[in-house]
Amino acid sequence: MEEKQNRRQFLFKSLGVAGTALIAGSSLSMIGCEEVEQKTPTGPPTNTNMINIDVTDPDFSELAAVGGIVPVTEGALRLMIFRKSETEAIALSRVCTHSQCDLSPQFGGTKIDDDTIECGCHASRFNLLSGAVERGPANADLVTYPATVNGDIISIDIS
Repeated sequence: MEEKQNRRQFLFKSLGVAGTALIAGSSLSMIGCEEVEQKTPTGPPTNTNMINIDVTDPDFSELAAVGGIVPVTEGALRLMIFRKSETEAIALSRVCTHSQCDLSPQFGGTKIDDDTIECGCHASRFNLLSGAVERGPANADLVTYPATVNGDIISIDIS
């Protein structure tokens, strides 16, 4: 009889340790998914389908240089703006198509090279110039929005 109680105690303790490890592992997988202060464009509105970003605004100054990436939130739309060249920019969804984690470097994504970003949750990679998946587990491209550069203003068409 004593042996069964020891075995039962062992099983209960083992299940407790396994459950604790499972909860700790789930918490770590959420890194990069938490909400952090969002930046909202302050440029003059032209119409409801356009976002204007002034790169002289300190919140968006990274976009003054080629290769800069800045997260932008417009209502429910979560974007990252990428400065492709002196005369070109692109706006992409910053929500990973696999796990819905935030891709921008400010929120857990990693810029791998000049035109690739990696998700901090499961390591999917996307091309910053086109939004195309370069490596899974994601299997859908990021939504992109046309952007134009006119002096210090980057305009994004979200229609």
